[in-house]
Amino acid sequence: MSENFILNASPIILLGKADLLKTISPLAKSWIIPKGVVGEVEKKRSIGPYLSGLSYNSKVIRKSSSTTHPLIAAWNLGQGESEVLTLALGKDGVSVVLDDLQARKCAALFDIPLIGSIGPALSR
Repeated sequence: MSENFILNASPIILLGKADLLKTISPLAKSWIIPKGVVGEVEKKRSIGPYLSGLSYNSKVIRKSSSTTHPLIAAWNLGQGESEVLTLALGKDGVSVVLDDLQARKCAALFDIPLIGSIGPALSR
């Protein structure tokens, strides 16, 4: 499994509602949360409690991508998915956590390692 994971909004919300973020925290050296994902989560509720759970045993990094990679932009994904994939493109030791089917297809096409929301929970 990767040392670093870039999370999209739906996995954060799902794992947060299931109270599993603290449980999966030690699975990564760092959890990377793109700025667009923070915005998507905060449309529903504060991201603070979610990040608190993730940071229990790991580092949480908020990161932004100034532009979406053109090959990713061509997929017309949401802002969060596009940032997650742009940040992961061409990086070693990074996996993405995505549920959106189109985003998962895009990740597969560009050989970006990925898992779904339930993947980290099953790894425990």
